[in-house]
Amino acid sequence: MEHLELEYFYETNERKYEFYGIPQLLIDHETFDSIDYRAKLLYALCLNRQNLSQMNIDKFSDEHGRIYIIFTIEQVMEKMRCSRPTAIKMLKQLERIGLIEKKRQGQGKASIIYVKNFAACIQKSKFFTSGSKKELPLEVHNIDPSNNNNSNNNFIKNTQSINHAKTAQNDFAIDGLSDNAKTEEEIIDAVKNGFSDKRIIPQHYCLDKRRMNAAIDILLNKSEITQQHFVSELDFAAFGMFAQSLVEMACAEGVRTYKECKVTREQVVERINLILGRGDSLYEFAMECVDDYVSVEKIRKIKDKMKYMQSVIWNGFHTYRVKQESYFERTFPDMCMRE
Repeated sequence: MEHLELEYFYETNERKYEFYGIPQLLIDHETFDSIDYRAKLLYALCLNRQNLSQMNIDKFSDEHGRIYIIFTIEQVMEKMRCSRPTAIKMLKQLERIGLIEKKRQGQGKASIIYVKNFAACIQKSKFFTSGSKKELPLEVHNIDPSNNNNSNNNFIKNTQSINHAKTAQNDFAIDGLSDNAKTEEEIIDAVKNGFSDKRIIPQHYCLDKRRMNAAIDILLNKSEITQQHFVSELDFAAFGMFAQSLVEMACAEGVRTYKECKVTREQVVERINLILGRGDSLYEFAMECVDDYVSVEKIRKIKDKMKYMQSVIWNGFHTYRVKQESYFERTFPDMCMRE
């Protein structure tokens, strides 16, 4: 094994890694002791693919609206750097315990995999017994998720808020901006310095609307955009409403509903970063949403404009990539591979 000469971490280092997320209970709770750690890592990869499937829900959902992924044995072998028997073993471990469900399609097609809703199991208190509660961090020790009051039904949200609160002070200190800073220039400079190479929005910005507003404005190049860039005043106004709505969604406390979906601000930031992480432009995404909004505004009066724009944005998170690929195939048919 070659020894890598790597740099040390310092207080001012930017966070440039992309991560696969493994639910903490998968590591901490005895229920999952029967699964080896490579299988747990594979489940994290399945969750990542599930997020991608959700971005292309028209292609990766069944007749009941259930999202699935395609993850062949060969793809597992490549990702996990393992043999075929090991890949099969890990998938069987996840399937036996109920974290995934495989369904054969037949006719030589790859099986589809449903990644089961891990968060739903937590909310139903399936894995919390009187013994396991003692193992919880002190901050959440008094939370009993079996009760039906509002605070306990929001168990996941509460623990996420605790974690954000514990890390927010350190994260805000890293970007060099004190909480007392008031000038727009200070905020913009700090946000620019806090961007990674892919200009990903740090999750802790959802706790501070000043930083989030500056980040969205920078990514949209909003300071350079004037009414002359738009075909009508309505389009220009819709663009401003898009920016305002996106900031509100990314900083909204609790769980909000967009297009009948229950959504947290952390999920909104994740969706924005999925667009940015693929190298796509947030401005182009904004233009798609503006077009969708204006096309409706022209034919009927929208009562709650902000709420409707937020629904357009959330829907756009799921359809934008599909629209881009469709446009590319129509515009450059000779460059697209045909089966």
